[in-house]
Amino acid sequence: LNDRLTPLGVEVRRLSPQERQRRGLAEGLYVQSVSAMSPAVRADLKAGDLILQVGGRPVGDVTALREGLEAAGAAGGPVPVLTLRGEEHRFVALELD
Repeated sequence: LNDRLTPLGVEVRRLSPQERQRRGLAEGLYVQSVSAMSPAVRADLKAGDLILQVGGRPVGDVTALREGLEAAGAAGGPVPVLTLRGEEHRFVALELD
């Protein structure tokens, strides 16, 4: 099941239990695609990245991602997003439009 988050500019899916186990993760979302000229592309998110946390909150489904974005966005400024690209954990600053 894929979910497109239009304001963010990404299409994501939940990680399967096998994917989580293989990577040693409790949860996360797989970025299927990123729309051109979107907040996600400006934050350097790429297809294949895993989103692990938004605003310090773990994300395992789209509801948790939306809630994390809303909570962190309410504070103003960029939203910190913890991603995993390959073997590298990295924080990106997501500026919501």
